[in-house]
Amino acid sequence: MNCATALLQNALVTELKCMHDYVTEDRCLQDVDSFEKQYAAVLVQLDNAFEQVCFTILKATEYLS
Repeated sequence: MNCATALLQNALVTELKCMHDYVTEDRCLQDVDSFEKQYAAVLVQLDNAFEQVCFTILKATEYLS
C-alpha cells in the first residue's frame, strides 16, 4: 500500500471520528445541512482512498504472480 494513501486514510478516519464525537456529545448543530455535506465529502474521499488501496493491492498481486 502506498504510504501516502495510508496516511490519507488515517486522516480521513480520524476526521470522521472527530465529527462523530462532536455530534454524539449532545452538541447542538447550528447548520445540519453543512455538517451533512462535510461528512458526506469525507466519506467520498475515504471511499476513493479505499479504491486506490484495492487497485494497488491488485497490481501488486499481479506483479508477484
